[in-house]
Amino acid sequence: MLMVGKQDDKEYDPMNKNIKKYKIYFMFSYTGTLYSKLLRRILKVKYTHVSICLDQKAATMYSFGRKNPPFMFPSGFVKESLAMVNQTYKKTICEIYELEITDSKYFLLKENLEKFISHQDEYAYNILGLIPLGFNIAIRRNRHFVCSQFVGKLIQETGIYDLKKDYSLIKPYDIKKISHLNKIYEGSLSDYLSLPLKLKQS
Repeated sequence: MLMVGKQDDKEYDPMNKNIKKYKIYFMFSYTGTLYSKLLRRILKVKYTHVSICLDQKAATMYSFGRKNPPFMFPSGFVKESLAMVNQTYKKTICEIYELEITDSKYFLLKENLEKFISHQDEYAYNILGLIPLGFNIAIRRNRHFVCSQFVGKLIQETGIYDLKKDYSLIKPYDIKKISHLNKIYEGSLSDYLSLPLKLKQS
């Protein structure tokens, strides 16, 4: 795998048992909607959506997308219920990864995420930014994000990983370049939700 950035290895050492660590989760998904099919063509990726989760149960994710899953608009910052996504898009496929980070990185990430949650109505989905993103043109729009820009901004600004590119250029597959990612599931979302919790975490 080609690594284009690096984690702060001075702080993170997977073998150092003296550092308290927390796990965070990333889910890459594809629902099969007309919009997700269009994104596949523009971004040239298998999974068109990425979400981040701080909860070990990984039942609720944070991202940018549809506020009401059956309808494309309104769109913006969203707290995603996987059960609702599965109920709406029964053929959703996904990959889920876990990443162990230090407590200082975890709480900084949580603090930055809380800022989005507290001002969620001020953010919007960056639909106009998809064209420059597809052509690798860096254009930032204030308080406008697509899912990968949002997740990328969080992990870069908290020092979890440096992807060596502006957050406006980050696509879903870029998130997979993070060091020490551990894939814990790949398959249908419905099958994942039916797994016992201990198997989801294994």
